[in-house]
Parts: sequence; structure tokens; C-alpha cells
Amino acid sequence: MSVNATDHGDSISPELMKKVKPAKWDEEPLVLNKRNFHWVTEKICGIVEQKTPTWWWWCFITAMGIASFTGLGLVYLVSTG
Repeated sequence: MSVNATDHGDSISPELMKKVKPAKWDEEPLVLNKRNFHWVTEKICGIVEQKTPTWWWWCFITAMGIASFTGLGLVYLVSTG
């Protein structure tokens, strides 16, 4: 079901619709400095596509080591009854 600009459900004369002029809408640019879509994509995707920092791996390994205590505790609990 398509709705035309003149289809408002009430009776508006076509002459009146011809007199209506929309206000000018000045939009601010979303990306400044005349950047293109490729530049924006590279900036955003470059964040997640970078190599993982070394400090992150050390923190991850430490966290996994601490989390393994849960598994070791469960094994100890089951084995000792």
C-alpha cells in the first residue's frame, strides 16, 4: 500500500498543495574534510584488525591460569569424594 504526499485521509485541495513549499534544511556534513567512505571504513575496521597487543596476551594467559583453578578444584572434589 503506497501513500502519496497528497493522500492525508482528509480532503486537501490540489491547489493548496501546490502552494506549500517545504522549508530549506541545511544539514551538517557527517564526515568532515571531504573524507570518502573508504577512509571511514579503514579507520573503523583498522581498530579491530590490528595485531593483538602483547600485554593483552599476558593478561589473558594469567586469567586463564586463575580460571583453571575451578577445574582443578572440581577434579579434586570428585576424586576425594
